[in-house]
Amino acid sequence: MYIYCFLSVSMQGTYADLPSKTICTECSSGRFQSLEGNHTCVPCTPGSFTSSSTTKHSCVLCLPGSFQSNTEATACTLCHEGTYQSDPGQANCSLCSAGTFGAIRGIIACTSNILDSPDMDYLFFMTYLCGICVFRYGL
Repeated sequence: MYIYCFLSVSMQGTYADLPSKTICTECSSGRFQSLEGNHTCVPCTPGSFTSSSTTKHSCVLCLPGSFQSNTEATACTLCHEGTYQSDPGQANCSLCSAGTFGAIRGIIACTSNILDSPDMDYLFFMTYLCGICVFRYGL
């Protein structure tokens, strides 16, 4: 996306790669520029991203339950089953400790008792749906 520069000074989220340029270019996804008047954009660090639907003046932190290990990312990935992430802006997820589990992707904590699991509502719902499928369709 092109944006007019005022007196060759780029705005946040854009850059002017030539000093005499009157049209600024929006930073590409995975990159940002927080300052005005710069000639390049900076890659997002691990644990953060920008995309076509986010502003480009700063990177967005990955939410708890997700991670991003690469620079210049355009999205975050949900933690896999058996892993968790309780903090925002992280580059990886942690393994559930011995005696605990995480039954679905994107959890923020592991549990040792399935009845206390924040995943339990989802598991009951899926079990209910699977029961309907088996009863109605013989799956």
